[in-house]
Amino acid sequence: MSCIDWPNAGSDALPIYSSSLLSQLLVDFVSLNNFIQHNSVYNNRLKVLDLILCNFPNVNPNSKMLKSNFYKGDYEKIISELDSKDWIKIFAECEDVNSMVDLFYEILDKLITQFVPKTKLHIRSEPIWFSKELIRLNKEKIKTLHSANGTEICNFFARHFSSSYSGSVTGSGVVDFNDSVNSGYDVNTIGSLHISKHKIYLYLKRLDSSKGAGDDGIPSYFVAKCYSALTLPLYLIYNRSLSTGIFPTKWKTAKVVPVFKKGNHELVSNYRPITILNVFAKIFEVTPI
Repeated sequence: MSCIDWPNAGSDALPIYSSSLLSQLLVDFVSLNNFIQHNSVYNNRLKVLDLILCNFPNVNPNSKMLKSNFYKGDYEKIISELDSKDWIKIFAECEDVNSMVDLFYEILDKLITQFVPKTKLHIRSEPIWFSKELIRLNKEKIKTLHSANGTEICNFFARHFSSSYSGSVTGSGVVDFNDSVNSGYDVNTIGSLHISKHKIYLYLKRLDSSKGAGDDGIPSYFVAKCYSALTLPLYLIYNRSLSTGIFPTKWKTAKVVPVFKKGNHELVSNYRPITILNVFAKIFEVTPI
């Protein structure tokens, strides 16, 4: 509405409007719902054409959503930095394997920030200024599964996928693997197991670099490019885990993606779960002892 002069983007001040009834109704609606207009892009008549009205903060329509472009990383420098680390000394003061993993990720995150460039995140269906909250709210409007919100949709999938699992589950929701998993090893002898550095090196060297990232955000492409420099820290972490019988907490989480099979798209029973593990956890799982 050209007859309304909106305040600066993000301001909670009410807009100035003419005496038209339609303008008054819109301004009253904005005031009643505590909306704030966030768009600061004006046309050649200094009027705002596209209104962004929200009643929650941190909306920046001019911001650029960025992601790490691992394909353009400076891997010579990353590898050089990793090779220069005295991993034995770095991990020496760590109390347990979880501390080692946290420190390992801290070092990797700094190198990724320093040597992996950021690129504009391409969003096909939403404008670039959409925040995660706006995307979530927009998807809820679609109501693909006739659900009230995104959380309920996730719960639909969780209940369906968990019903396919035949193992025992305790009252606290913790799976009892004693009834469902036979590892072939006596739990009391796990501490004597050992993974050689050479086996880790060979697996890293042959790693499929096309696989995506787990919830830690590190794709297999990054690991495959730095395989030689990552061998020693992973060797130390894996064997510390085996010797203490503690699997790193950070590697116990994974992304579960529902993949459509066939039939009605609105039925959760027509989807199957795909679990995307953190690449370092997957390497630990499959590297032969």
